[in-house]
Amino acid sequence: MLSLSTGGVDPTHHRIIHECYQPQYHINHRRNRDEGWWARVLDPIHLAETTSAIHNINSASAPGKSEVSNRLLKLLDEENTVTLNNLFNSWFTQREVPDDINTAILRLLPKTPNGLSDLNSTRPIALMENILKVYEHIIIGRVVKVLHTHHIIDEAQFGALPGGGTAAPLRTLRA
Repeated sequence: MLSLSTGGVDPTHHRIIHECYQPQYHINHRRNRDEGWWARVLDPIHLAETTSAIHNINSASAPGKSEVSNRLLKLLDEENTVTLNNLFNSWFTQREVPDDINTAILRLLPKTPNGLSDLNSTRPIALMENILKVYEHIIIGRVVKVLHTHHIIDEAQFGALPGGGTAAPLRTLRA
């Protein structure tokens, strides 16, 4: 029998976690088993998904160490897009992205006109490889589609799914 893990949770909260989440946990498990919610997530990545992900990425996103820009990715012809798609499928099959592509460059951005002279007034950003961003876009898109299609995340979790955001909760708070 399935059980909802409460490992690492303060024992005084176990009862309320089970009362609030266990029934829905069992319902979702049964529905997943009967309807195969996650089967599509594990399918090989189709060329159309890679092409769409490349088309939808932000052209202005800064590149990582390789300096491969999103503008450059958008210029790929079909032959090179197929090569990239095959690379994505090899990562997907291996369930691992190679370390040399799964890196980021950390940069500090100033929050004020003082520039980097005051480190307390900076924020860090991580410049990831854009090829990895495309791959993540595909995988995350598949997961989000399942979550949205099967109503796994409550709609009150405003920012968790497409179309969510902070506008509705802010209007509620102001009312």
